[in-house]
Amino acid sequence: MSWFHAVIALFSCFFISLFAQGEEPGSKGPAPIHTDLYGDPLPPGAVARMGTIRLRHEYQGNMATAFSPDGKILASGVHDTIRRWSTSTGKLILQIKANYDDGPLVFSPDSKWLATTFEQSIVFLDASNGQLIKRIPAQSMTFAFSPNGETLAVSSKDGSVFLWNTKRDKQTSHLVGESKRPALHLGFSKDGKTVISLTRDNKLSRWGVATGKLEKTISMKLPDWREVDLSPDMKTLAVMPTAAMQPIQLWDVDKGERRLDLQGDKAVTSRGLTINSGLTFSWDSQSLATNWYDNRDFKVSLCLWDTASGKLRREFPVGRRIADSRPMGSLF
Repeated sequence: MSWFHAVIALFSCFFISLFAQGEEPGSKGPAPIHTDLYGDPLPPGAVARMGTIRLRHEYQGNMATAFSPDGKILASGVHDTIRRWSTSTGKLILQIKANYDDGPLVFSPDSKWLATTFEQSIVFLDASNGQLIKRIPAQSMTFAFSPNGETLAVSSKDGSVFLWNTKRDKQTSHLVGESKRPALHLGFSKDGKTVISLTRDNKLSRWGVATGKLEKTISMKLPDWREVDLSPDMKTLAVMPTAAMQPIQLWDVDKGERRLDLQGDKAVTSRGLTINSGLTFSWDSQSLATNWYDNRDFKVSLCLWDTASGKLRREFPVGRRIADSRPMGSLF
C-alpha cells in the first residue's frame, strides 16, 4: 500500500467514526443526535443539511398565512394542514391536521384563537394547541373580528352580513345592504361601532353595529382590478388595476374618490417582464406592502409604501413572493 492510499484510509476511518449514527458494540445509551447549522436535529444517518426546515411549508398554488396581532406567531395553511411558527426563531411550534381545508386564517385580537373555514362553517381553534373550540355556520370565506374580539362579522352569498357574539355563540344582527353580491372584504372601525363591507360590484357599505342599520353605501368607480385591500382603519382602499402599465391606486373610502397613486417604477402593475402582486396594509394603515417580481433575473422584492405620500419607503430583497406582511413595527 502506498503512502497516499494509507493517508486516504486513515482519513476515511476518522470521518466514519466522527459521523457514525449507530451505537458502538458494547456501548451504552442512545446514539448521538446530530444537528444542522441552526441546531435542528438531522434524520438518522444524515451528517448535514442543505438549507433549513424552519419556516418551510411545502405547497403548490396558494398558501394562507396570518400573523398574530402581537407579531410573535406566523400561521401558514396548506391543504389540510396548519403550521404555527415562531417569528423570532423560525421554528415550528405546532402542526394541526384537523378542521382545515385550505381556507383563510385569522387570529383573534388577543391572539388566543385562530379562525378559519371548514365544511361550510367558521371554526375557532385554540392557537396554543390546535383544539377545536367552537363552530359557527357560514356561507362564505369572508369574516372579521371586532377590535375586542367579542363580535364576528360573517359575509353571506347575497351581500348581507351576519354578526355573531363570540362569547354566547349567538347571532345578534343581520345587516342588509343594497348589494346582492358577496363581500370581498369585511372590517370593523377601530371603536367597533361600525362594520364596512366591500362587495364584488365595488359597493362600500357601512352599518351601525348597535342599530344594525345601513348608514351609507358608496358605488366606487374603480377600474377593472386584479387585487384590492382595505386598510385596517377603514379609510383607504388599495387597488391594483388589471391593465398593464397602470399605477397602484389608493382610494378614499369616505368620499369614494381616488386619492393618490403610488410613485416610481415599482408602483406599476406590470411592465414587460416585471409584475406586481399582493397588497397588504400595515396594522397602523400607514404602510402598504407589495411584491415586485422581475422575470428577467428572477428577483423578488418586498416594497413598503407610505400611504400618505405614495412614495416608496423601503425595499427588501426576498427569495419568493410574499403572501402576507407582519406588523410593520417589527420590520423597521
